[in-house]
Amino acid sequence: MDEKQRQEIANFRYGLIAPLVTRKLEPGEQAQQLKEIARHSYDIPFSTAKTVSVRTLERYMKVYREGGWDALKPSPRADQLSSKTIEPAVL
Repeated sequence: MDEKQRQEIANFRYGLIAPLVTRKLEPGEQAQQLKEIARHSYDIPFSTAKTVSVRTLERYMKVYREGGWDALKPSPRADQLSSKTIEPAVL
């Protein structure tokens, strides 16, 4: 996944949580809004999924509050530069 794709995903994630992280909410209002956001279907960039769970939204909010917009980007694969073939000695 290239940087442009990671940024597009971060933009989508921020779009979901922006109403929750940009203002102070009354008690219970956040939970209600999370449920409402999770109720909808979305065209999620680079994914076949159409919905986002309340738990996922909570995770997005947590990482955003801890690390800002950049924290909403998916992590690059750890095996990005390594070979995906099985060594002959292992076979």
